[in-house]
Amino acid sequence: MLCRDCNSARSQPLDDAYSAFFTFICEGAERFRNLAEFSMEEIYSSDAQGPGNLARYFMKNFACRIASMGFEVPQQIIEFMNGAQGMPNASLLLYRDFALHDHFRQIGDHGIFLYANAMNSPTEPSEGPLTAICAELQVGPIGALFFWDVDTALGPIFSADPWVHLRHRTELPYPELHDEQWGRLNP
Repeated sequence: MLCRDCNSARSQPLDDAYSAFFTFICEGAERFRNLAEFSMEEIYSSDAQGPGNLARYFMKNFACRIASMGFEVPQQIIEFMNGAQGMPNASLLLYRDFALHDHFRQIGDHGIFLYANAMNSPTEPSEGPLTAICAELQVGPIGALFFWDVDTALGPIFSADPWVHLRHRTELPYPELHDEQWGRLNP
């Protein structure tokens, strides 16, 4: 859904930020089990742009999904991708959920998997322009939850603060999005 330049050279810093995040999770997933917050400097000590690039990596994924569903990507998401500090009608939070991680570990897998889902309103572009979306992208036990609503001022973006609050997924909005896909593995 991105032009060749955007998906290669232009988004390379975003991909690098995600790679550092992924490595950090893979090397110490268990440390997140009961962690309420952590510092982005643990991952990006020599890269001040790292947290923002990680947030933009997740938004690149969510924007591509919006476009692939046939909707126009909201302008404030495009502006965020182009360097704006936030999105007035959006929130992007990190969370932890060990249900599937533990399940895969029990069956002998490493427990690091990629999981993505979304729900949106309206459900089809033929019903009108996008007015709201909630989406997740989870890597092993750590995920990003994005929600955007054209009529609601939201605001928190995890990269805005060097300390990231890491709530359990059940403490965040739209549990049905998560639980429907995962079944009843969640405690």
